[in-house]
Amino acid sequence: MRRATRAMTEGSIPRHLLRYAVPVILGDLFQLTYNTVDSVIVGKYAGAGALAAVGVAAPLMNVAMFFVIGLGIGASVLMSEFYGAGDARSLRREFATALAISAAFSAAVALALFALAGPLMRLFVDPGEKEVVRLGARYLRLMAFFYIMPGITNGLQGWMRATGRMNVTMVVTYSQMLTRAALTFLLIGRMGLDAVPLACAAGWTLMLIWEGGLMLKWKERP
Repeated sequence: MRRATRAMTEGSIPRHLLRYAVPVILGDLFQLTYNTVDSVIVGKYAGAGALAAVGVAAPLMNVAMFFVIGLGIGASVLMSEFYGAGDARSLRREFATALAISAAFSAAVALALFALAGPLMRLFVDPGEKEVVRLGARYLRLMAFFYIMPGITNGLQGWMRATGRMNVTMVVTYSQMLTRAALTFLLIGRMGLDAVPLACAAGWTLMLIWEGGLMLKWKERP
């Protein structure tokens, strides 16, 4: 197995830090831009009620997403240790374990979101805003239906981060966000707010195919 420890322990420390930090920073900035564009599209083409529903439901979805992202980050730390040590067997075992746990956790969270979508919206929205509650609950249920996909893609991104391929994660993330924004813009006139979860599912599918293919291509053997 090709070792990465020597590459990271020799040379300029600031250069190594920038190499890993810049893609993360750019990805976060792009995420903020995407969220703004997404809100503009929803507000302009789906109406104030849909925008209000997303404004309440999206943060709830993000909170659920943070757990999966945290699992991926934690697993990438362990995988990077095995990769640096040249232990291919432990690296693959850790990846398989992280992927299984992430998928199982995502499925459990998805079921909870699907069942509690209505009560959660009523908890944060005025009872008189029935349309906002209805749209937000529908949004959460549709997102929950596809929620296992980011659980898997975050596991794949953990592999990429662990093996030093931060530029790959940045490019794939940019591509899936652009796909989501384009599909939301194209479909929202016909489908209303339902276009947003379906566009997210398309973006996650792109990530799954792209990252899964790259991982198999770069699968390294001892």
